[in-house]
Amino acid sequence: MPGNNPASLTLIIPVYNGAAYLPETFQELLEYYKNVSAPRLIFVNDGSADATQDLLENFARQSELLVTVLSLPTNSGKGNAIKYAIEHGEINTSLVGFTDVEIPYTLDKVTEAAEILQTGNYDLVVADRTQVHTQQYVWVRKIMATLFRLGIPRTIRSIHDTQSGLKLFRTETARAIFSRVYTSRWVFDLEIFLAAHHGGARVFQMPVSIKPMCLKGRGGVAPFKHAWQIAKDMGLIYRYERQGKYNP
Repeated sequence: MPGNNPASLTLIIPVYNGAAYLPETFQELLEYYKNVSAPRLIFVNDGSADATQDLLENFARQSELLVTVLSLPTNSGKGNAIKYAIEHGEINTSLVGFTDVEIPYTLDKVTEAAEILQTGNYDLVVADRTQVHTQQYVWVRKIMATLFRLGIPRTIRSIHDTQSGLKLFRTETARAIFSRVYTSRWVFDLEIFLAAHHGGARVFQMPVSIKPMCLKGRGGVAPFKHAWQIAKDMGLIYRYERQGKYNP
């Protein structure tokens, strides 16, 4: 079994209907952590209707990695799944973070983010696709990302890539921030940065490139289908900021 991670990291991976690609993720984790000290892994099954739960439980039983599986009875959104893990995952590591189930920015970048936090200079590291001049989105998502950015509160516009699926925190910072996250799906990332800003957290924006195989994507937000709910949640976070709900 790999030794304790020097960064003392817990990595949360939320999963919704991931049976088709979890085996590939398991293989990537096993291969990478043969040579690198492994974090504790918390998978959160977010109300999947396929074989996700069975696959996760089998992996937890058979793997030499330290794996915990949490399960929500119904699909409640990525933000809620991560918040549930932070609140109920009995995290006793100094760092905690999350990434998407496809590990789109590679495990090397998870390691790099942990090393940045270990310097003591930052409280939160976010993956930033905008610093790398290669294709990072399919065209529809690029257009939607541009439009979405127009609605971001001014207080956090210095964050260039709010929606990237890799973020690592000092554990005490994560607990403070997620106690002030109120939405559960598409704009919870904005709440992370609003709580970080108002709480004085130091943020590092780490350049990343998405894996080519993840460019198309196999799920997540459907821009036209979910536009109304996104707009509604954006309105909520503006109201919450005015009400001081993101203040410590």
